[in-house]
Amino acid sequence: MNTTANTTRIRWWIAGLMWLAIAINYIDRTVLSAAAPHLIDELKLDPEMMGFIMAAFFWSYSLLQIPAGWFADRFGQKKGLGLAVAWWSIATSMMGVATGFKSLLALRLALGVGEAAAYPSNAGIAARWFPDKERATVSGLFDSASKFGGAIAMPLIVWMIYTFDWRLTFLIIGSVGILWVIAWYFIYAENPEEHKRISPSEVRIIRDGQKQHHGDKTVLPMKWYKLLRYRNIWAMCIGFFTINYTSYFFITWLPTYLVKEKGMDLLKWEW
Repeated sequence: MNTTANTTRIRWWIAGLMWLAIAINYIDRTVLSAAAPHLIDELKLDPEMMGFIMAAFFWSYSLLQIPAGWFADRFGQKKGLGLAVAWWSIATSMMGVATGFKSLLALRLALGVGEAAAYPSNAGIAARWFPDKERATVSGLFDSASKFGGAIAMPLIVWMIYTFDWRLTFLIIGSVGILWVIAWYFIYAENPEEHKRISPSEVRIIRDGQKQHHGDKTVLPMKWYKLLRYRNIWAMCIGFFTINYTSYFFITWLPTYLVKEKGMDLLKWEW
C-alpha cells in the first residue's frame, strides 16, 4: 500500500495562512504612512502630532510581544492569533472614520496591541505543527511575508487612495484581515491529531520528526534572562535594530517627506 499517496499536506495549508497573516500584518501597519499626506491636510495635523501617531504603534507593539506570546501559549494559537488578527483588522478599519489626533493615536496603539501577537503565535504554531527538520523552512516562509507585505503595501495603498479615498482604503484593507480570521477558524486545529482532514501518516511525519512532544516533562525550563549570555542573541538584536531603524523610515515618514518637501506625486512614484 502506498501511504505517501494518501498523506495529506494540511500543515502546509496552515503555513500558507501563517504567511498570509504576516503579509496582512505589514500591509496594515503601512497604510497610515501612505495616507499620512492626506491625513495631515484633511485633519489639520502637524508633524509633531503625526510623529506621536506613528510612534504609538511601536509603544504597544514592543511592550506586548511577550505578554501576547504568553496568551497564545496559555489559551492556544487558534484563539490567540485569531483574536489578534481580528483586533488589528478592526483597528485598521476604524482609522477610516478617525476624526483627529486623539482617535488616530488610540487606534495606532490598538493596532500595536493586536500585531504584537503575530510572530509569537506563528512560532508556537511552527513548534506544534512541523517536524524539526521543517521548522526553519516554515519560519523563513512566514518571515518572507513581511518583506512581501512591505514591498506590495505602498504601491497598492497609494493606488487605492487615489482610486477611492484614504478613508475607504482603511476600511477595505481592514476587512481583508476579517476574511482571514474566518478562514483561520475553519482550517486551523490546535494540534495535528485534532484536525478533521489530516491523515494518520501526516500526523506520524510531524510527531516522529519532533524530538520532544508537547507536555514532555523532561523538558527543563530556562529563565529568559539566561539568553543574554549568548553572543548569538546579542548579534541578532543588534542586526535587527539596524535593519529596523532603516526600514521603518521607509514605511513611516518617507511618503510624507517626498510629498511635502520634494513635491512628488506618490501615484507616479509608486511605480
